[in-house]
Amino acid sequence: MATIEKRGKAYRITVSFGYNDLGEQVRHRMTWTPPEGLSERQIQKELQRQAVLFEEDVKCGLASSAKKFKDASEEYFSHVEAQESLKHRSVYRLKQCSDRVLKQFGHVRLDRITTSMLQKFLDSLVTENLNERTGKPLSPKTQRHYKNYIANVFDYAVKRGYISHNPCIGLECKPLKKKEINTVSVEELQTFLSLLEGEDVCMNLFFTLALYCGFRTCEILGLEWSDIDFENSVISINRDRLYTKERGIYTDTPKTNQSRRKLKVDIGIIDLLRKQQLNQMKNKLKCGDQWQNTGAVITNEFGGFIRTDYPGKWLTKFCNRNKLQHLTPHQLRHMNASLLIMNGADVATVAGALGHSTPSTTLNIYAEFFAAEQAKASKALCQTLRPSVKKEEEKA
Repeated sequence: MATIEKRGKAYRITVSFGYNDLGEQVRHRMTWTPPEGLSERQIQKELQRQAVLFEEDVKCGLASSAKKFKDASEEYFSHVEAQESLKHRSVYRLKQCSDRVLKQFGHVRLDRITTSMLQKFLDSLVTENLNERTGKPLSPKTQRHYKNYIANVFDYAVKRGYISHNPCIGLECKPLKKKEINTVSVEELQTFLSLLEGEDVCMNLFFTLALYCGFRTCEILGLEWSDIDFENSVISINRDRLYTKERGIYTDTPKTNQSRRKLKVDIGIIDLLRKQQLNQMKNKLKCGDQWQNTGAVITNEFGGFIRTDYPGKWLTKFCNRNKLQHLTPHQLRHMNASLLIMNGADVATVAGALGHSTPSTTLNIYAEFFAAEQAKASKALCQTLRPSVKKEEEKA
């Protein structure tokens, strides 16, 4: 029950709810000043109404602050799934992080979780054997996924008024070590392509597209025959084909707006696409009623979609069988970029070909390649303007 105390022309309304850790009664207060022109009767009536509203606000505030992290997390996922504000794969990745976080904070009230508690949790992710598959600490990238999940839940809680601020501000993950891009010589790539010609047409096409076009695995698997302009030798990227345990194989929009792109390709790739078309026609005759009309370019023998991990597994066996350096589909994408740079392509051109959201992304990943080519260009310019330098180098 609210108590009211007159203080000059204003009134102080006090609402008491429970006791704190020191045994002191918790009081919430507000001051209300009646507007001019009201009669005493009108003032008292409005004062009682203000007291009731304030008491309800206090009750709602206490109920909100008492909400557990687990409850807020469930609400957050329900919200993003209903609004479709995140891609399915992003939600799936966040849910993978939730189990470990809920074990730690699920039962704790939102207002009791501090920045230091969260930082201690993030620091614990670098301990050995935390990654069940590799027995190593979680990678910096995975640590960032955990941080993003926790921050998203608290952002949602702030917007809903459950807490007044987000304790994730100031959290730090272990700095991400930039991975070296393992390069393969042109001769090794030529050997790779030569050996690939003797393999299944479908896989030959897949890895040729990865190397020549720099497409992502999900983009190649998402290609459909309607995306191939045979007459003008143009391939369009319009969708991704992805996989999660929860949903299975599914189709989604490209990773970014810039990922939706068109690429002019060599006639040799068009010829290989025609071979794959013929290959599918032969398989369709063999399968009969079991054939699946998915319309996809890269399919299994029954015309159905293949999982995103299949090309990588196939490539590992292929490299082992032919005693080649171990390659991954994504490494072929990197090789495509490095070859473009070596042949004089600028940042914007490479970014457009790879479907990066901004040229700065491309520059960040391939900074060393661009720096090396810039050094070569600078040296060539110097030798052109100062022929004596070139002569001295030739003597040395």
